[in-house]
Amino acid sequence: MSTLFSRVVLGKTKSISDMGNMQWEIFGCFVLAWILVFVCVFKGIKSAGKVSTATSSVFDEMLEPAKFIRFCL
Repeated sequence: MSTLFSRVVLGKTKSISDMGNMQWEIFGCFVLAWILVFVCVFKGIKSAGKVSTATSSVFDEMLEPAKFIRFCL
């Protein structure tokens, strides 16, 4: 697991002179997160509360089957 995290997520290379490749998945998530922050700030605090409530409940519902399967194993 730590090798996966080091190589894939962090993009560590064998030497400091080797910069590695652009990680488009992480970049896309970063841009999406900043777009959500911009929309929340632009719409105001009332809308941000509604967005965070809706997003957290949808995300929680998506993770419930995975939590259940992990609990059963």
